[in-house]
Amino acid sequence: MSLTKPASKPELVLDDAEQAWTRVVVEKVRALRYGNVQIKVHESQVVLIEATEQTRFDLASKERR
Repeated sequence: MSLTKPASKPELVLDDAEQAWTRVVVEKVRALRYGNVQIKVHESQVVLIEATEQTRFDLASKERR
């Protein structure tokens, strides 16, 4: 049996603008308990990042009590 080393992925290099929006996306995701983060792109450029937080009510668990 021969074991082969998996092909290494090329290193991802981000420019300043990409680092900025990537950081914003990560911050928004970490801040959400439940919701969504949308990234709007125009001509291959991120132009808007929008986070919507939602509050979920679990009615089924209250009915069991």
